[in-house]
Amino acid sequence: MTKLTSQQRLDRTHVALLRDDRTLTMGGILMMGKSSITNDPRFPTACTNGIDKMYDEKFFGQLEDAEARCVVMHENLHVLFKHCMVWKHLHKLNARKANIAADYVVNEFINKIDPTEEFLKPPRERKPAVWLLDRQYFDMDVGQIFRALPDEEGGEGGEGGEGGEGGEGGEGGEGGEHGGMDTHQWEDIDAMTDDEVEVLAKEIDQALRQGKIAAGKLGSGGDRTFGELLQPKVDWRKVLREFIAQHCDGRDESTWRRPNRRWLQYDVYLPSMQGVATGDIVVAIDTSGSTYVGGMLEKFMSELNAITLAAQPEKLHVMYWDTKVAQHEVFTREQMGTVVAATKPKGGGGTTPSCVTKYMATNNIKPKVCIVLTDGEVGGDWGGTWPSPVLWVILGNKNARPDVGVVVHAED
Repeated sequence: MTKLTSQQRLDRTHVALLRDDRTLTMGGILMMGKSSITNDPRFPTACTNGIDKMYDEKFFGQLEDAEARCVVMHENLHVLFKHCMVWKHLHKLNARKANIAADYVVNEFINKIDPTEEFLKPPRERKPAVWLLDRQYFDMDVGQIFRALPDEEGGEGGEGGEGGEGGEGGEGGEGGEHGGMDTHQWEDIDAMTDDEVEVLAKEIDQALRQGKIAAGKLGSGGDRTFGELLQPKVDWRKVLREFIAQHCDGRDESTWRRPNRRWLQYDVYLPSMQGVATGDIVVAIDTSGSTYVGGMLEKFMSELNAITLAAQPEKLHVMYWDTKVAQHEVFTREQMGTVVAATKPKGGGGTTPSCVTKYMATNNIKPKVCIVLTDGEVGGDWGGTWPSPVLWVILGNKNARPDVGVVVHAED
């Protein structure tokens, strides 16, 4: 019998994953980018840059079939969860810790798909890979795990765990040279433009939808775990901060070398912006009843108030809207600390985001960024064409999928 080449074996591994009900939903993700065998010393086990997946020939060649399936799932789950996009700011703070934290999240997911480890077997004995799985990090996102890991070592690899479902709770040693099972090329995403990143994010979402459709046509809905853990758990506050930091200009080279000390305690790297304005920011707040549930509006405004103090926009436009813009407040740079106390919400009708874009066009308002707080019950109206990058902070409606901009779901 002719021995398969490493590339042929990789192809066969993909086929096996596509034939199993537990992993069939991943079909679209598996087909994204390039999946290749390499001999690059930078990637001694496996690697992803957020779309392409690479596997070291020597490492992959020693894997059992179940281990190979597990490694391929590991790389593709990093792609599904958009780890290299969503958490790239953590990579800049501590690359090894970021790698380790992302691996804990992916490996927990694999453990829930196949707790018996018969179909997806972790490569625990395959050096230099280190399989990181620890119950103490279950149900945590990458950022939470990153903050829980010690800075000096970049993570203890599972020390002190209580025992995971169907697997050891405290395994993994020191997390390997690169941190964990594989290598993550965060820099490739960093080199992409904002538009390119947005397109890639949409392609990943579309690939997952295609996988779910395929699973349905073949008589399988796919593993329920994908429905439960479909979206990466992301703190909306962090996304809000990074969105403003990324899109608001006025940051020269010297100010980036002086990080804003106020935000370092939160693991957020923002520039010092003394004397530098960043243009206008529009915050459009849906005044339907859901935004008031659990004090969400107050939490949102308090967070926004703190961020604008750091970013120093020329003007902050706060717009309360339903089917029309019912209230438009303008705060100058000198008033940034008074937003929460001074703002007066108005409205209470339906939910029509396009009223905001029409209002801005009519009044010639051209901000650097737009931020929308809404319940997402918009009947397919996502505002049409926005004059600048838009971030949707959506409360409650997990199925809301804006056709433009970046979305984060707020849970508190």
